[in-house]
Amino acid sequence: MRRCACAMRWCVLLVSNGLFLTGCTGGPFTNNPVGMPQANRTAPRPAVAQAPNAAQRAAALDADNQQLHALLAQQQQQSAQLQAALQESQREVADLRNSGPAGGSVARRGVSARSASYGGSLPVAQIRGAEVIKDGELVRIRLESSQLFNSGRAELKPEVSHTLDSIAQTLRSTYKGHLVGIEGHTDSDPITKSKWKNNHELSVARSVAVFDALKKRGLPESQLFVAGYGPNHPVSSGHSKSAKSQNRRVEIVVYPDVAGS
Repeated sequence: MRRCACAMRWCVLLVSNGLFLTGCTGGPFTNNPVGMPQANRTAPRPAVAQAPNAAQRAAALDADNQQLHALLAQQQQQSAQLQAALQESQREVADLRNSGPAGGSVARRGVSARSASYGGSLPVAQIRGAEVIKDGELVRIRLESSQLFNSGRAELKPEVSHTLDSIAQTLRSTYKGHLVGIEGHTDSDPITKSKWKNNHELSVARSVAVFDALKKRGLPESQLFVAGYGPNHPVSSGHSKSAKSQNRRVEIVVYPDVAGS
């Protein structure tokens, strides 16, 4: 009893002096003696295993990356092929067209001499679904791009098949053996929603599509060549929808030259 009274006296003195004891849970006057666990302590929660979900997400992202790399490689390969086709067509056109006033006159004289031996100028054929135009010594078979392709695309529409059949038949009969250039033309609007980098690539791709279609219809490859001019040779100088539509076209140009001569 004497010991308890002394302890109580010390507690009263400490409280009266404004002192508070912390960590007294192990004293003789507490409900939680030293060495006994506290009932209200929060038990540590087990960590939720996130590893499987993270691994699955990483695998999915890796698969997506591989697919994107494959698509990018395919696009780069197509772009390289079109660039090569563009360069080749430009070289061929440079051999056939004027590089300057003097060269142009020489080229025209040579063509005129050969044309005379073929019986004069080329006739203007009638082709349903196409506009056939006499352009000096040349004949141009003109098709609007909207007739052949969807916007920004270079795949021929199925419904143009009959027109291409008629054109191929005319080239085999009326213009048999004559050199044929397939020219792609666009308007001046920049490309924004297409896989093509610019209008020149698109114009080359479209001329190649027509080239392939005519070759499948019996035209010899040695008789044909392709060229893509982009917006550089418009037939209308306006900026209206109608003018732009006229400028977007493919022209199948028949030369008086005989292929291989």
